[in-house]
Formats: sequence, C-alpha cells, structure tokens
Amino acid sequence: MTDEQIRDLKDFIITVVRQEIVSQIQDQTAELKSEFSELKSEFSELKQSVSDLELKVDTIAEAVGVQFNEQQTVIENHETPIIKLETHPA
Repeated sequence: MTDEQIRDLKDFIITVVRQEIVSQIQDQTAELKSEFSELKSEFSELKQSVSDLELKVDTIAEAVGVQFNEQQTVIENHETPIIKLETHPA
C-alpha cells in the first residue's frame, strides 16, 4: 500500500466515523427533545394539580377560620346565655 492510499483510507475512515457520530448525536438530540417535551407536559399537569390542591386547602382553611371566629364569638358572649338561665326559675 502506498502512502497516498493510506492517507485516502484514513480520510475515508475519518469521514465515515464523523458521519456516524453526527448521526448518533442527532438521534440522541431528537430523543432528548422528545423526553424534555414529555417532562414539560407532566410538569404542567403537576403544577395544575398543586394549584388545585392549594385552592382546596385555602377553601378549607377559610371555612375553619369562619367557624373558629363564630365559636370565639359564642365563647366571648357566654354571659348572655348565663343571665337568661339565671332569670328563669328552675
């Protein structure tokens, strides 16, 4: 084999290997983009679920707060029912 043939063979091998590497990189990039899109979609769904849960928790907390305030008012005004009981004969 002559030096020129060896150089040609090297160039050919480099070209083939380069093309294969570029092809693999493109395939892997496309796969990663696809997986990233799926993750973005799942993340959006997760954000919506968290938002729904926050709304439910806020609603429950507000209802509990209202009931607490009502009970606090009843406790603070406990003297009125006691006076009514005292005025009625047993």
